[in-house]
Amino acid sequence: MKTLSEIRQELSSVLFNAEEIRLEKASKYKNGVIFTLSSVLLGISFFVMALMKFYPILFFVLGIILLLASIIVYNFTASKAQKEYKNHFKSNILKRIVETMMPDVNYQAEHGVNKTDFNSSQLFSSNHNVYEAEDYFSGKHNGVSFEMSELDVKRRSQSTSYSNGQTKTTTNTTPIFKGIFIIINSNKSTYGETYILPDSAEKMFGNFGKFLQKSLGSLAHKGSMIYLEQYPDFEKHFVVYCTEEIESQKLLSQNLIQSILDIYARWKVLPSFAFIQNKIYVAMPYRKDLLKVSLHKSLIDNQEEILQKFIDETALCMSIIDELSKEIN
Repeated sequence: MKTLSEIRQELSSVLFNAEEIRLEKASKYKNGVIFTLSSVLLGISFFVMALMKFYPILFFVLGIILLLASIIVYNFTASKAQKEYKNHFKSNILKRIVETMMPDVNYQAEHGVNKTDFNSSQLFSSNHNVYEAEDYFSGKHNGVSFEMSELDVKRRSQSTSYSNGQTKTTTNTTPIFKGIFIIINSNKSTYGETYILPDSAEKMFGNFGKFLQKSLGSLAHKGSMIYLEQYPDFEKHFVVYCTEEIESQKLLSQNLIQSILDIYARWKVLPSFAFIQNKIYVAMPYRKDLLKVSLHKSLIDNQEEILQKFIDETALCMSIIDELSKEIN
């Protein structure tokens, strides 16, 4: 992997071109925000004048028009400028950073792990109708074939209620998964299935939670629950279900257990894993928006800070593959 100075040297001309685009988009963003705020304030003043009965209908209508205009202008200027810069940066700068760091890895800003592959992991409910994906990595890292992206998976439904002769429709959103989803191809193929999941029940209910996991958890997941009493730190945080217990016991070696604990320690969140045939599915819940692009930071004045941020965040994602690759080949 190349150093920061080597990456910066290779990207110097591209960064200067991107800075010109950033300044142009930042100017449009600023003008859009100024117009939006001015319209909102003027609209509010019109509403106040309407309440004070100065031509109430006229000023109320003008206030509505200005508020609607502010929304439209913001979406077509400020928000659009920010999105255009983000797409340009990711498609040109970030793509070059990734491919300079890892020549065998391809990056696509607006693609993601396929919905069918996400469902194949069986880690989450497939009953979802909102599937948003971005920051797609694919290729080989240290000889390991993989694909990875950020996902935001939800279910939206509408419910209707009746009150005082009126019908009210409410939109309900149920989060299913938000974070980083990785699929790793392993040279070791399994004929059974093994699932490693966050141990929430035992944390909340102690021994009763362990009973719930064994009796009810097996109904929700394929196979039966197995205990790994020889790894108390692992047992404290994770629960394991499998369809072939002997195979799973061999799969869950001391090194693999330690790698999973190291991933948890580095990320400070509990991931989920599925080992199915020759694939390892990893779901890392993460609320922070990784690889976030700022329209308001100069690419020249803050060059080192910006490049280091994306290098560090990319390396953090790849560290999951590094940890698991010790045991999968």
